[in-house]
Amino acid sequence: MLTVGGLSGIWNYVWHVSLFRTKSEDIPTHTTYGHPSFVPSTCLVLFEVDECLLMNSYIYYASSVAVFVDCAFLISVSTISLAPYRIFSTSKLCNTQTMEVVSKGDIDNLALHEALTEESLLQELQSRFDRDIIYTYIGEILVSVNPFKNIPNLYSDEQAKKYTAISNKNDVKPHIFAVADTAFQSMLHGCKDQVCVVSGESGAGKTEATKYFIKHLTHICHGLEMPGLHHKLVNLNPVLEAFGNAQTLMNDNSSRFGKFTELVFTRDGRIRGATMRQYLLEKSRIIFQNTGEQNFHIFYLFFATTTEDDRFTYSLHPPESYVYLNRNPHALLAIDTPEMTKAGRELLNCLTDVGFTAAEQANIWALLSGILLLGNIDFAEESTVEISGDQQFFQQCCVQLGINEHTLGLALTRSVVIIRGEEMECAYKLSESEDCRNATAKALYDRIFSWVIQRCNQLLGPQSRTVTDLTVGILDIFGFECFEANGFEQICINLANEHLQFFFNEHIFRMEQIEYESEGIVGANITYTDNKQLLDLFFKAKLGLIALLDEESTLPAATDDKLVTRLHDAFSSHQDYIRPRGNECQFTLRHYAGSVTYSARGFLYKNRDTLAVDVIGALRVSENDLVRHLFGASNDPAQKVSCKMNLNQTRAMIRESTRKARAELAKQQKASVATMFRKSLSDLMGRLNASAPHFIRCIKPNYDKLPEDFDEGFIAKQLKYTGMMETTRIRREGFSCRPLFGDFVTRYGSLLWHQPHAKPEPLTCRMILENAGITNYYIGKTKVFLRYWQADELAAAVQRMHTSATQIQAVVRGFYGRCHTVIQQSQVISTKREVAKLFKSLEEHASMINSALSRVCNADSARQISQKAAERTEQNHPTSPQIVVQEDQNVYMYGSPRHRQQNATTPVSQLANSSAGSVRINRISMHAKPPYKSNKTAKRERSIRWFREIELHKGAGLEQSTTTGFAQWFHGLISRKEAEALLQNQPDGTFLVRVAESRLGYSLSLTKNNKIKHFMINVDEDDYELVGSDKTFRSLNAIVRYHETHSVTSAHDRLLHPCPHQNNNRLAELS
Repeated sequence: MLTVGGLSGIWNYVWHVSLFRTKSEDIPTHTTYGHPSFVPSTCLVLFEVDECLLMNSYIYYASSVAVFVDCAFLISVSTISLAPYRIFSTSKLCNTQTMEVVSKGDIDNLALHEALTEESLLQELQSRFDRDIIYTYIGEILVSVNPFKNIPNLYSDEQAKKYTAISNKNDVKPHIFAVADTAFQSMLHGCKDQVCVVSGESGAGKTEATKYFIKHLTHICHGLEMPGLHHKLVNLNPVLEAFGNAQTLMNDNSSRFGKFTELVFTRDGRIRGATMRQYLLEKSRIIFQNTGEQNFHIFYLFFATTTEDDRFTYSLHPPESYVYLNRNPHALLAIDTPEMTKAGRELLNCLTDVGFTAAEQANIWALLSGILLLGNIDFAEESTVEISGDQQFFQQCCVQLGINEHTLGLALTRSVVIIRGEEMECAYKLSESEDCRNATAKALYDRIFSWVIQRCNQLLGPQSRTVTDLTVGILDIFGFECFEANGFEQICINLANEHLQFFFNEHIFRMEQIEYESEGIVGANITYTDNKQLLDLFFKAKLGLIALLDEESTLPAATDDKLVTRLHDAFSSHQDYIRPRGNECQFTLRHYAGSVTYSARGFLYKNRDTLAVDVIGALRVSENDLVRHLFGASNDPAQKVSCKMNLNQTRAMIRESTRKARAELAKQQKASVATMFRKSLSDLMGRLNASAPHFIRCIKPNYDKLPEDFDEGFIAKQLKYTGMMETTRIRREGFSCRPLFGDFVTRYGSLLWHQPHAKPEPLTCRMILENAGITNYYIGKTKVFLRYWQADELAAAVQRMHTSATQIQAVVRGFYGRCHTVIQQSQVISTKREVAKLFKSLEEHASMINSALSRVCNADSARQISQKAAERTEQNHPTSPQIVVQEDQNVYMYGSPRHRQQNATTPVSQLANSSAGSVRINRISMHAKPPYKSNKTAKRERSIRWFREIELHKGAGLEQSTTTGFAQWFHGLISRKEAEALLQNQPDGTFLVRVAESRLGYSLSLTKNNKIKHFMINVDEDDYELVGSDKTFRSLNAIVRYHETHSVTSAHDRLLHPCPHQNNNRLAELS
C-alpha cells in the first residue's frame, strides 16, 4: 500500500526543485489541489503519465489501481480514497535492458572495454576510423584521429544543437563539441576556470580542433557582452594562421608558434572577450626553409591579393625574385591559383572585421615588403664591407621601412662600440653584415607578429577584468618533433611538450595517488611513468642544460663545440642523456615520446638572438609609425625619408638614436631566448594548474597526409608516447571523480527527496549513493571518491527524478488547462450568441435603410418625370416659363471626395434670371487636376528623403571627429555642372562627393591633368562600391579614406585636396 506520506515525499521533491509553482487559488473554486498536507478532504485526479493517456491529456475519475514511479523502481498500489475523488499516479513501464553483443568499433569509451590491450585499442580505433568516426573517449580524454578529408555534417548546426547542455556525456557520441559543452557547464556550475589542452604531433589536427572548440563555445554561451564579438572571434583565426602558420613536410598548415587563448565569461555565461598569448615563434623560417617547406602563409597571401597600385605602392617584384621565398618554386606557382586568391581576400576581410584600420594594414604590408627586400641586399668586402649588387632593392627597402639610405647602410655595415667611455666605429666583416641583415628581418617579423597579437587583444579583450570573471582556456601548441636534423627550435618545442606531458602525468596519475593518501583511501595505489628527471636536467639551477647554455652564451670566446663538451661533462651519467661515440657536435635525449638527437650547431647564436643596437637606433627614427612603435620610439621624432642628409649628418643622427636605445636596453633585464621561453612555460603551467583541465589527444593516421590510410605502427607509437595505454589502465583502476561533500550534496541532493535539507556529511553522501544504487565507492575525509562512470550514473538518476517531476507538472498543467478550456468554451458559446444577436439586429437595420433608399429613389424618379413634363409645357407655352427644381438639389463635379469643391455648384432655383421669360443657368466647371510635379523634381525629393532617413544615420559625409558637421569634400545634392564649376582651375587631386540626382547613390568628381573625372558610387544596403573597382567598403567615408592612399584608377589619381564649400544651402536641406 502506498501511504499519503509516501506521496507527500514526491510532492516535496516537486516543490523543492521548483518545477511546480501554480497557486491553489488559480484553480476553479469547485476543486482544490496542491500539497497533500493542505488537502483535508478533497483532491483531484492529478497523476496519469501512461504513454497514451499523457499524449491525449485525458483524466479518468474511476479506476481502482494506480502505479507510482519512485525513481528506479515501480510499485503497484490500491486506490487511495480521498472523497469525493481518487488520486492516481501512473507511468509507462520501462523496458528491461537486454545484454547485446557489442561489435568492434561500437564502444564510444574504450575505458569500458573488458580486455583493452594495445592490439585491441588499435583495432577499435581503426574500425571507427574506417567508418569516419574520428572521435573516441578513453576515460575522460578525447582521442581525435585526423581524417585528412571533410566529413559531411560533422560540424553542422544540427550537431551543435545536439551537443548543447548535455546532461550525460554517454548519451551522445564522442565529439569535440561535447568536450566544449562539458567545459562550459563545469565552469558555470563549479565557478572554476577551465582549460583544454590540445596536444599531438605536427599534422594531427590540433589547430582545427582548437578552431571548432572555440566555435562551439561561442554557440552555447548565454550571450555576448560586446556587439559583434562572435563575428570577430570567427574571423580572428584566419588572421593568426596567416601570420603564424606555414606548410611543413608533416603538415600543410602547421602552427609555428604556441597559442594560449582564453575566453572570458561572466558568471551567467556571457562572453566578455578573448585574450591570447603566443610562445616561441619560429623566426628562423623567415630567412630559411627546408626543402619542400614554405615561409609563413602571409607572404604568399600578400602577393595573391595585390593590385597594380599595391605593387607600385609597396615596391613589389615577382615573388621568384626574393631570396626569402624562392627556395620552393611549387609554392610560388600556387600564388596565382583561385584558391590562394580567395584565401587572400578572406584575410583582408578578416583584418577589417577584427578591427585593423586601413592605415594599420598599409603599415603591415609595407613592413612585409621591407622584410623581403632586406633579403635581397648583397654585400661586397674590399677594404670595408659595403652595399653591392642591385641598388634598387636597397633603395626600395629603405622606402618601405621609412628610413634614409645612409641610415640603413651604416646600421648593416658598421657598429658603434664604447671603449673606455669613447664611441668607436667598427666595420663589420662580410659574414657579420649578412648575419645583421638576417637578424633584422627576423626581429621585424617577430615584432610585427607580437604586435598583431597585442592588437587583437585590444580589439577583442574585455575592457577590464573583474574578480567574478571565469575563463575557458585553450592551449594549441606545437607537437613533438623529431627530424633528421634537429636544432635549437626542436629542443625548445620538445621541452614544451615534455612539460605538458608532466602536467598530464601529474593530473592523471600522481595527483590521484596523493589525493588517496590525504583522504585516507587505502588500496588504490597507482603506478605511472614519471619524466621529472628529464625536466630537472633542463631546469636545474646553475647546473641545468638551460643554465649552462645561458652561461656559455655570455662568454665572448664560447663556441658550440665548447658548449657540447660542457654538456657531456655535466650529464653523461644522466639516464636520459646519451653522448655520441665520436666528436660530433651533438647529443641525444630520451624524451617521453622517444629519443631525439640534437645538433648543437647554432645553439649559442640562436639563444643570444641579439639585434645590433645600431639597427635598433636606425629603426627608431623611421618615418613609419609602426616601425618606431615596434622598437620603442613611439614618441621620438621621425626622420623623413626624402630628407637630404649627407653621410656625416646621418652618422650623427643614428648615433644619437643609438645612445637612447642603448640606455633603454640597459634598464631592461637581458635574457636569452631559452630563459624567456622557460619563464613563459612557467607562467603557462601556473595557469594550467589553477584551472580544471580537459584533454584532447590528436592522432595523425599516417606520414603522407592521406585520407583513409590507417598506419598501425605509426599510430601505436603516438598512443604510447601520449600515455593513452597508461590512461586507460589508471581510469579503470582509479577514482577520477572527487567532489567535496558540500558540492556532492548540492548536485545530487534531489536523490534524497525525503530529506530536502540534508547536511553535507559522510552519512548523507552514503544515503544518496545507496538510493542511486551506486557501489564500489569510497568516502574520504572531505570528498566522495567515484569512478568516472559512476558520475554519469548519478547524473542519470537525477535526470530520472527531473523527468518524473516534469511529467507530474505536465499532467497537472494539462488538467488546469482543461479546466480553463471548459470556462473558455462556455465564454465562446456566450460570445457566439451575442454575435448572432448583433448580426440579426444589423440585418434588421439594413432592411430598414434599404426600404428608405427605395422610397427616396422612387421620389427622385417622380421629380425627373415632373421636370421633363414642365419642360415640354414651357416649349409649348413660352410666355409662362416654369422651372421645377428642388432647391437643395446640388450637382457636384466628378472626382474623388477629396477633390470635390463645395462651391462648384449652386441650386438651380438660385440661377434663374429675374428677367421675364428667360432662364440663365451657369455651366458647372470641372475640378482641376492636382498641381503637376516634374519627374526631375520628384527624383530630387526622393534622393533628399533617402539621404535624411538612411545615409545620414550611417554617418555618410560627416566629419570623423563629430556627428553633426559635414566633411569639406561632401557637397550634398548638386548637379554635375555645379560640381565641374567648383572644380574648375583646381589643382590635381582636388575632389568632392555629391548625392546623385537621378538615383539613390553618390558621385565622385576628381581633377587630374586639368580634366575632371566623374565616378559613380553604388550603394547596396551596407556595401559601397566605386563603379569599375571590385573592392567593396562598409561606408562612404571608408571609400574616401582608402583612396587618399590608393589610386582610383591605374593613372595614380588619389584623393588629395577636398574641394571647399561655397553654398551651404545645399547641405542644409540634407540636415
